[in-house]
Amino acid sequence: MENRRVNKKKLNVYIVEDHNEVVAHIYRCIGSKLLPLSDLTLVHFDSHPDLLIPTDLQADDVFCLDKLYEAISIENWILPMVYAGHIKHIVWIKPIWSTQISDGVYKFNVGKEKQSGHMRLSCRENYFVSECLYIPSDDLINLKHVTLNVITFPRPRTNTDSDGQRSKAIGQHTKRDVQPLNDLSDLVPNLNLSDGPYILDIDLDFFSTQNPFKEDFSEVQYNLIKELYHFEEPQPQNIVQAIKDRTDLINQLEIIFKNLSQGKEIHKVTTLSDKARQLLIEQLLVELGGPTADIDYQLVHRCGLTCDVTDLPHHVTSNSDIGHMITEMKHLLDLMRQPAIITISRSSNDDYCPKNQVDFIQESVLKTLASLYCQNINAVHDY
Repeated sequence: MENRRVNKKKLNVYIVEDHNEVVAHIYRCIGSKLLPLSDLTLVHFDSHPDLLIPTDLQADDVFCLDKLYEAISIENWILPMVYAGHIKHIVWIKPIWSTQISDGVYKFNVGKEKQSGHMRLSCRENYFVSECLYIPSDDLINLKHVTLNVITFPRPRTNTDSDGQRSKAIGQHTKRDVQPLNDLSDLVPNLNLSDGPYILDIDLDFFSTQNPFKEDFSEVQYNLIKELYHFEEPQPQNIVQAIKDRTDLINQLEIIFKNLSQGKEIHKVTTLSDKARQLLIEQLLVELGGPTADIDYQLVHRCGLTCDVTDLPHHVTSNSDIGHMITEMKHLLDLMRQPAIITISRSSNDDYCPKNQVDFIQESVLKTLASLYCQNINAVHDY
């Protein structure tokens, strides 16, 4: 085994509720020299990429921590640290039920858009294009290059727990989808870890996750919202125009739902030029209960922004399968050198990690980390 087995220095494990709250701990560790200022790798176990950018964030505001902390949220906390020069390599290790970005290696730039001053990036993956974040590198300045490795981590061997109950899942995952679990050593080279320090980041919803909007809306309502916000992946030569059109549509929808939330009647608010989508809005309002119903229109808009390309992952895993996944994670980490720090997000207040499982998962993960690093961990509970 590696020298970490006799390392007497405590390994800090920072546990937060909302994932963006780990940023403050990372910055404090940089300030106290527990982490270097630059060239960091983030190994990110999560059901979600968290690789968006706050839409209106001015790139220069990344260097003002008060403005940065106010701007970031659970889906967009990583790339600002890339633009700040701290992180240069991201490894997103995802479960099989997460399909937002395909497995592969992506090299792109994060920079400041010349015209607006906003933070943007040069990756043409639909995950970024649908969020109107893509800008050609020629239109960016202060470029920071980043490498993103996306790797699907093997799922449990079975979908059936010890009581014979099947794990609940959205999507069809058959046994032929399952990757072999008997030789994780083949996976480690694909992480492309350098010799420098890395942050081990674990979202507990990696092991079991929900799409909370599925609980907020009926199936019919959810499907109407999904159709209303649907984004068709454009051809490469049409990306710039597609982003312009997409930006216009999202802005119009935001205005419409804001006006509706203020009590305005549907025929008195801005209408879409796309008649098919306008009809979807009217159908959706009927399904939501009509003009007299108490509707959270901002929630409708937030839901639409999450299902424009792919749905949020939803896979409530049985406790026995969670245990198996944690064991497999331990096997993988045992083949890697010790991280500089560990960050953990519970993600339960917003229902991404099931509330009735989060404590079990957290306890099991901490017990595994303590075993892996010879009890030499210092757990900081910040929630």
